[in-house]
Amino acid sequence: MVPRFMLHFVSASSGFAVNDIASLNLDKGLYKTTDNGSTWTKVYTKTLDEIFFISEKLGYSSKLTSETNLSSGTYKTTDSGATWDKVNDAAFDKLEFLTEDIGFAVKNSASTNTPKGVYKTTNAGKTWTQVYDKPFTDFDFISEDIGFAVSKSSTTGNSPGTYKSEDGGKTWTEVVDGYFIDLSVVSG
Repeated sequence: MVPRFMLHFVSASSGFAVNDIASLNLDKGLYKTTDNGSTWTKVYTKTLDEIFFISEKLGYSSKLTSETNLSSGTYKTTDSGATWDKVNDAAFDKLEFLTEDIGFAVKNSASTNTPKGVYKTTNAGKTWTQVYDKPFTDFDFISEDIGFAVSKSSTTGNSPGTYKSEDGGKTWTEVVDGYFIDLSVVSG
């Protein structure tokens, strides 16, 4: 397993981080900061695969591995990550939410309950609808309609490149012949 340290801020001062390897100064788990990252408090002792927080309290996770006591699926927290409730059996490689209800996710490899592709939920992850049947390496939606995505390999079914969707992920147009290492879009 490749070590990961995921970081997601919900404001200038508050954010969350997942460490999935024990290090000299940091145990595995979910951490929260409310002071611009100066100090971090462990709020959950197990490893999560993917996190996305909408606020200091509300967040989502997708669990893909069996390393923790959580089974594969989509999870939701309403208490800053202290507890997680399973809302669906679908597990994704990446997920993000625009609101408490509307979110997007990508699955890069097919499984029995979730074929690969881009997915959308309009009910807080309770159900997911596949909107595109080819996955991307990374993606970022700035509205319910407009999203950007990166494909780093033609094995995903898309040519390597940077793509844009203007219809909620149903169709994608290549906008850059090449791709970026990481993708984050700021709206406005």
